[in-house]
Amino acid sequence: DTTQGKGEAQRFTSGGSLSKQSDHGLAGRSLFFNPKPPYPLTSRRMGEQGSVHLRLCIGSHGFVESVRLSQSSGYQNLDRSAIETVKAWRFSALSATSENISECYQLPIHFQLES
Repeated sequence: DTTQGKGEAQRFTSGGSLSKQSDHGLAGRSLFFNPKPPYPLTSRRMGEQGSVHLRLCIGSHGFVESVRLSQSSGYQNLDRSAIETVKAWRFSALSATSENISECYQLPIHFQLES
């Protein structure tokens, strides 16, 4: 299964399709329009595929406060694409009673070429 830990597993293919499998953690935070990480052209040409595992912390107002690489895909271009894209994502705010609280999640992102 593509889900590991808490969060959402997201599979990105060269054709641009996206499938999500929810666990509990991140699924409880509504996502706004968050673009999927682009599949780097160089990586496509070289046949690079893999899973990037990120640890992201989301503040009470829904902004991503930090993104850290937990496990590399083995390809710097795929890792960088995932990190840079997720940094700009936005989520729903927590309730007013949860001020100044950050929640952290594991987020696996899978880059897979279509045959």
